[in-house]
Order: sequence, then C-alpha cells, then structure tokens
Amino acid sequence: MATVLFVAPHQDDETLSMGASIRKHLEVGHDVHVLLLTYGVNSAVRPATGLDRPQFTRARDDEMFRATRALGVTGRNVHVSRHSCEDGVLTVQGAEDAMRAWLNDHPGAWLKAYSNLSATGRHGDHVTAGQAAVNLLAAGVVPNLRLYVEPWARDAFAAAHPTMPLTAERATSHDRVKAAYTEYQDEDLPGRRYGIGYKSVGPYFDQLRTDPAGPASYYHLP
Repeated sequence: MATVLFVAPHQDDETLSMGASIRKHLEVGHDVHVLLLTYGVNSAVRPATGLDRPQFTRARDDEMFRATRALGVTGRNVHVSRHSCEDGVLTVQGAEDAMRAWLNDHPGAWLKAYSNLSATGRHGDHVTAGQAAVNLLAAGVVPNLRLYVEPWARDAFAAAHPTMPLTAERATSHDRVKAAYTEYQDEDLPGRRYGIGYKSVGPYFDQLRTDPAGPASYYHLP
C-alpha cells in the first residue's frame, strides 16, 4: 500500500483541484494524507464574516477537515504544517521545509502538489508550493511527483505550456467528491459554519459539480 501526500497551500485547494484524485487513491487502498501550508487568513471574504483572524482560520480549517472527511480521509491524516504562514507570502523554502518535515517521517511517500508552472489565473502560492515539490524530487526526497493544475485554469495552462499534457483523473465515487464540495458551501451560523470556500470561489465549485463526466483532477508530470 502506497503512502500518498497531497499538499494544499490553502484550505479548499485539496478539494477543488485534488479532490477527485484523493478519492481515487483512497478507492485503491492507499494511505492518503493532506498537508495544509498556510493559515488562509487573507481571503477577501473575511470582512463579510465578521470573524477575527484566528476565528477565520479556525473556520477555514474546520471546512477543510469536514471536506477531507467527506472524501474519506481520516482526521489523523490531515496535517497543518508547523511552518504555517499567511497566505500570499508563502516562500519556496517555507513550503519545502513544511513538506520535508512530513516526508522525513514517511520515507518513500508519493508526493502530489500544485504545478510549478505559471499561467493566467493561477495563484502565486500554488506555483511556489509546486516549485518546492520539484526541488524535493530533484533532491531525491520523494520517488515520484504529480503536479496539479486548477480545473478552471486548464485552457490558460495549455496555451502557456502546449508541450506539457494534462491527465484527467476521476474517482468512481463522484458523490463523495461532491459531498466534499458541499462542506465548503454549508452555512449554519449558530453551528459556526460559514460557507467560506463557496463564498470565495463558488463558480469553481459549481463548474466541477456539474461536469457531466464527473469531478476531475488534472495533473502533469514534472
């Protein structure tokens, strides 16, 4: 059984761009882990929630834990990096340190991260995390690496990198992936659920949910 680490720069990244792949790896019996790199506190949505910075981070973390549970990842396999920093200022070294700290305890684990190749519409923290992952592959820290592109950025990525083909990965249990999307949409203020992910990037969730072929993740080789 392979041990697989999916790296999420922000809460919701693991579900939006990697959810179908996470579920597929679970379906074949792999030991799947998720590592969060940043606090996710600088979202433009925060002022509308009325939450202070620590409260907002806790609410976003709660969405991530609920979404990964919906996918089938056990709570003990979801990790918040000890190197966590604010979103928007992630450095290659910081991301590399966070991944290396986890990988040192799991030699031979497979690594899944965002692409290090830039394209219109891609978040800077995503590209930064991807470069850190590529560095770890080059250093021999991981045996293999897959690099993910945001579904909504596929066309821009293809135009910018025409020689880098993307592979679509879909799970069998589409409903489990869609259930994870719902955890980012669920709003229940007395229950301290704020639907932050959906308020932030709702059209992306809708696009993935309505794909007639089922939710997909898209990756390329290093």
